[in-house]
Amino acid sequence: ITLEQLFSHTSGLPADGEGCVAQPFDSLQRCAREILARPLIAAPGQAFAYGSQSMQVAGAMAERATGLAWDDLFRREVAGPLGLVASDYAAGSDRPGYVSLPNPRIDGGMRSSLADYSRIVAMWAADGRVGQAIYLRPDTLRAMERDRTQGLPRLQVPPGATIYPGYGYGFGFWTLPTARAGRPTVYASPGAFGFTPW
Repeated sequence: ITLEQLFSHTSGLPADGEGCVAQPFDSLQRCAREILARPLIAAPGQAFAYGSQSMQVAGAMAERATGLAWDDLFRREVAGPLGLVASDYAAGSDRPGYVSLPNPRIDGGMRSSLADYSRIVAMWAADGRVGQAIYLRPDTLRAMERDRTQGLPRLQVPPGATIYPGYGYGFGFWTLPTARAGRPTVYASPGAFGFTPW
């Protein structure tokens, strides 16, 4: 199972149910072990099954690779460089300030302000730039945008995604087949919680 497969829901990991992903006071590492102990539903890279399990494992991999907790990694690699001041992985919490959880929900667990979200969208629209600095290279963004589901059976798909004919999935978001200059121009996430960012 590769990191690419984990972030595109093509890892073969089960996609059903919430399990440990819905337990924020568990441990991300323990949750990943629980997910990996279950049998695969398909060979890695051979099917698309949308669900939170694969991204939870990817988050645990990031923790192990860096030696940092997810929240510390998020603050260092994302919030700091992008200037996010009101974003964390405590969706559903109404506590003010940064809320750190031992088992943050990697997919769909981020809460943010409109101002912070606009910084992320602005970086993407500027082809990976934040001011004069390159945050993500354009080829990295294109790799993230590429549909990883082409030709694969779709074992689990949220109902919201099927309203878009020809939809696909990149790294953490849906790709819609509106094309300009050979690239999809609409990326969205009409999945888990009914919110559709554009």
